[in-house]
Amino acid sequence: MRALFNYIDNHSKEKDWVRQGLGVWVDNLLAIKAYESLGFTFAGEKMPGSRAGKFFQHMIRDVSI
Repeated sequence: MRALFNYIDNHSKEKDWVRQGLGVWVDNLLAIKAYESLGFTFAGEKMPGSRAGKFFQHMIRDVSI
């Protein structure tokens, strides 16, 4: 997964983007831990998902320069 985000980081820098974001299901604790290890933090409140009874959370991180 780190290789994928290294690619995304390089692409972000080429586009002069300063922030990356994603959504994660709130009950997907393994994914949340992995994203946190890459520098992502929670942003905003959890939101209802497209599946009944499922919620997702936005996570963001600044692009390293």
